[in-house]
Amino acid sequence: LGTGPDTGSSSVPEESSTPTGEPTWRRSLMQALLGLGWNPREAEAAVQAVAPHAEERIERGHSVEVGVLLRQALSSLDRL
Repeated sequence: LGTGPDTGSSSVPEESSTPTGEPTWRRSLMQALLGLGWNPREAEAAVQAVAPHAEERIERGHSVEVGVLLRQALSSLDRL
């Protein structure tokens, strides 16, 4: 069993944010969802669904992997 292809996921440092103060992981996740064709309302709902997990990791000093969050967000969209 190999490691498989690069999924394009990235790890975002815990303190990383945009000039507006928005966490980088949140912006990256929103852009990914919009790029996959979800409308802004659905994408925002999915971001909100995974935000507690991301914030908990950051509070514990861990990085946030956008690829992992994207999979979780897509899973939450299946339930909307």
